[in-house]
Amino acid sequence: MVTPIFPILKADGYHITMNTNSTGMTVLKHNPYIDEFLPHDETIPEGYALKKHWSELGAKYDKFINLTESIEGSLLKIEGSLDFFLSKQYLHDTCNVNYYDRTIELAGYPEVKGKNGELYFSEEEEKIAKNFRKKHKDKFMVLWALSGSAFHKTYPYAEYVAAAFRNKHKDVLFVNVGDDISRIIEFNMPDTIKTCGKWSLRRSMLMAKYADLVIGPETGMMNVSGCYETPKILFLSHSSVENLSKYWNNCQNLSANVPCQPCHKLIYSLKACPSDFNIFGDSPICMSRLDAKTVLEAMENVYKRRN
Repeated sequence: MVTPIFPILKADGYHITMNTNSTGMTVLKHNPYIDEFLPHDETIPEGYALKKHWSELGAKYDKFINLTESIEGSLLKIEGSLDFFLSKQYLHDTCNVNYYDRTIELAGYPEVKGKNGELYFSEEEEKIAKNFRKKHKDKFMVLWALSGSAFHKTYPYAEYVAAAFRNKHKDVLFVNVGDDISRIIEFNMPDTIKTCGKWSLRRSMLMAKYADLVIGPETGMMNVSGCYETPKILFLSHSSVENLSKYWNNCQNLSANVPCQPCHKLIYSLKACPSDFNIFGDSPICMSRLDAKTVLEAMENVYKRRN
């Protein structure tokens, strides 16, 4: 979400120093607009000490753009905060703002709208991705992002939907992507490549460009897919289309017909989220009530266009 800022700043003549953590540097590697990285000291405590740190750091630069809590905290209310308990209507009225537009606005360019993210890779990284795609050139490759950072970012019927789709289309290849924790929910069926905790973050990011379809909840991998023309199916939970995928190309936005979606909240405990009980235990209703037939129909739409 921050990447659209860089070419705008560069066009205005700025030397760009990006202050971020190690994951941020991994994501932004090879970005031609960034002149320098300043690794963020993650031992810095929150609260007053962090504000003091930002103040001292900002004084060293001609322009200082602080995006702390610009989305998570501002447009997505954090569980435990007073704002978290405001009415659904109030939250929607005040938080239903595009994340990319808001980020660019905070950088000082409120007139710039409609931008997506940008990612850059080395020739060697592109070569590896192209070779993998070539190896499976006869397959309809579906990159499935299994989970995100919260309870409402896992679709409980993912493997069942995948199995139904595979039974109909023998040329499908599923590639599961995610972190180590996601390994426990990887598909246990043929024609599946399990990469959770195995592929590097950058390799997974780049394969979203070469897949025939990317599917998943509101995760970093789906944000990655938003940078590409690759067809994608997004399971919305706490965000709206306006918030997240308004400017993405080739995106089918799916959401359950439940009163709390979009809630505009960051939820970290199941007790704070309306849920249903299923074979996986409790699942937030924004995921458990997303009908499997709807997901299959969305997948079929992409398959028919590709074939």
